[in-house]
Amino acid sequence: MSSQRKESRVDGFEFEPIKGYPMLNWKGKRPFTSTHYYPAQLKEVYGEPVDGWRNKIYWGDNLQVMSHLLKEYRGKVQLIY
Repeated sequence: MSSQRKESRVDGFEFEPIKGYPMLNWKGKRPFTSTHYYPAQLKEVYGEPVDGWRNKIYWGDNLQVMSHLLKEYRGKVQLIY
C-alpha cells in the first residue's frame, strides 16, 4: 500500500439544521432572507365561512400563488396540495 495519497479538501458548512427535516447545502449557497410577493388571481370561493376559513381556488404559477398565500397564512397552514 502506498503512503502517497492525494489529500482532498472539503469545505465545511456551518448551519443549524431543523430536526426532522432534510437540508441541501452547496458551496456558495446564501441564507434565505426574504421572498418576493407575486400577484395571483383568486378565481373561486366555495361554501360559507367556518371559523373565519373559506375554501378558495387560485389560478397562477405555483410560486406566485404560494407567495401570495404566505402573506396571509404564514404559520397557519400545515399542508397545501
